[in-house]
Amino acid sequence: MVAADFPRLDPALLERLRQLTSVSSIVSDVMDGLGWNLAVPGGHLPIRSGAGVAIGHAVTLAYLPERRRGSSPSDGKLAHRQAFSMASAGDVVVIDARKVPDASVLGGLAAQSATQAGVAGCVVDGSIRDLTEIRELGLSVWAASSTPRSGNLRAEAVAINRPIGCGSVQVRPGDLVVADENGVCFIPFEIADVVISKALNLAAEEASQLAIDQASSRR
Repeated sequence: MVAADFPRLDPALLERLRQLTSVSSIVSDVMDGLGWNLAVPGGHLPIRSGAGVAIGHAVTLAYLPERRRGSSPSDGKLAHRQAFSMASAGDVVVIDARKVPDASVLGGLAAQSATQAGVAGCVVDGSIRDLTEIRELGLSVWAASSTPRSGNLRAEAVAINRPIGCGSVQVRPGDLVVADENGVCFIPFEIADVVISKALNLAAEEASQLAIDQASSRR
């Protein structure tokens, strides 16, 4: 398990990105032009809660099925609190729980811990539960499914801040996560400045073209 000590982008730059409409679509177009395939469609993560947009560096967490059931809840091996404690305010925790799809790896208590840590959102390729509590807390969450079954004694954390999978893409700690109602895009840190610059320019070009088209339609 590795601490979240990766380099970080200027928060002001991320705030400019947050102001874009359909930001994941714009980022996906830019990434396509650069030859990167790191977008996860919204249909893969249909369970949503919260403000609707989360942009921040990825703190990663991976689960596999527990090999041996413990005798009491205290024997559980969930690690969300540890991941949240490693995160900085504004980070997005990305959880790979594809191998335990029928057990929750994030519920109301975990969401409360995430909120207290200042986490901007959670992307869960797996199941969550306690949706009412999560909504009341206002935590932005994208998840593959929901279930009433606890992941305690069923899921075992095997990695924090290591490369993981989400959908059909690879996610690395420190990647920039861009999540909205359309889906989620992951931007490698080494090209994030370029992608953000191109995204802002593309959004400005599209806004300008829309204004021209609207003006022409009124003539």
